[in-house]
Amino acid sequence: MSGREAAFWERERFLSDLAQPCPPVIDLTGPPRFVAFGPYVTLAPGCWRAKVVLELCPEAARRRLAAQFGAEPDYATVALPAGVPGHHAIVIDHTFAAGDLAQARLWLQGAAFHGKVRFLGVEISPLPESLEGPCR
Repeated sequence: MSGREAAFWERERFLSDLAQPCPPVIDLTGPPRFVAFGPYVTLAPGCWRAKVVLELCPEAARRRLAAQFGAEPDYATVALPAGVPGHHAIVIDHTFAAGDLAQARLWLQGAAFHGKVRFLGVEISPLPESLEGPCR
């Protein structure tokens, strides 16, 4: 993307922790890790908003999960609400410099013995320049 237009990054553009395309349903069983990440897109410099869209089963809702948006090595992180299954749209604001490769990622912060996530994708949109001051 070269301009400052909004977009929706479909699940298929992301990778899973197995270095494969992100599956429709992610099994959280295993150690702490990034379970979905990508798509490494160059955004125009400035402040952007990501809305990470996913669904948690009741078991996944009990796990420590966070969504991140940014570029190496700088990410904004938002914890998912604990114990709340169902549909979530996690909003994260982040400022990008020229040439940054943007990614969003879903982070399992502790080991899990069960739980499934349906990762639906990420809606991104530029914030108006008047709002860029408070953007992280």
